[in-house]
Amino acid sequence: MKIYHGSLVSVENPKILPRENGKTCDFGIGFYATTNYEQAKKWVSIKITQSKGLVDNGFVSAYEIPDNLLSDESFNILVFKKASEEWLDFVIRNRKNPDYDHGYDLVYGPVANDRVYTTINLYETGLLSMETAINELKTYKLNNEPYSH
Repeated sequence: MKIYHGSLVSVENPKILPRENGKTCDFGIGFYATTNYEQAKKWVSIKITQSKGLVDNGFVSAYEIPDNLLSDESFNILVFKKASEEWLDFVIRNRKNPDYDHGYDLVYGPVANDRVYTTINLYETGLLSMETAINELKTYKLNNEPYSH
């Protein structure tokens, strides 16, 4: 299986870097990659925009991983096949607590896009119920995101 990582630099040897300034991510600290090349290109565009003119290009790095990696019992793996209550709870725990350590070697599941972030934020602030948020999330096409911890 081919996975992609979008960044401002080419990443030949992926590794987990320390958390930046208390920044939280949906699946916790780790190296994020996706099975969707277009999603990786979007990450590059977002990072270029966030650089506020300091950088004008980025890279999509590609990696080949075993097709059976998600069923490899030598790793502690968490798989979310779709947006669900468990997925949303997991994302919220990671977002709210920069020190949260879920203990998984690999997490694979839907990746949030801008519209999804809005729904999650409305749920976080209590403006949407869990049921409404999940129903809303089911209407979005979510890409899968492998992540290694």
